[in-house]
Amino acid sequence: MAKNKGTESSAITVGINLGWKVWLALLIAYWLLLQLPLRLSLVLSLLGGVCSGLIAAWWQSSETSQPNRSAPATPPTGTNTPKKKP
Repeated sequence: MAKNKGTESSAITVGINLGWKVWLALLIAYWLLLQLPLRLSLVLSLLGGVCSGLIAAWWQSSETSQPNRSAPATPPTGTNTPKKKP
């Protein structure tokens, strides 16, 4: 279980790092290259940075976690029993 917690922490770190980089790149692109107003550039770049960070964190966490296939699948109890008529 400690291994899963470490991979989740790593995925969050990757997401935060990528989010900052995308935010800065989009801010420069919107404000300096496209010459949008500063407030609009901040909002759009923040939205892009947060979204890309969340996607990167989700992608990293889903790649590292594997389902537990060692446990046998047991059917729920009581669903296959025939009902007795009175």
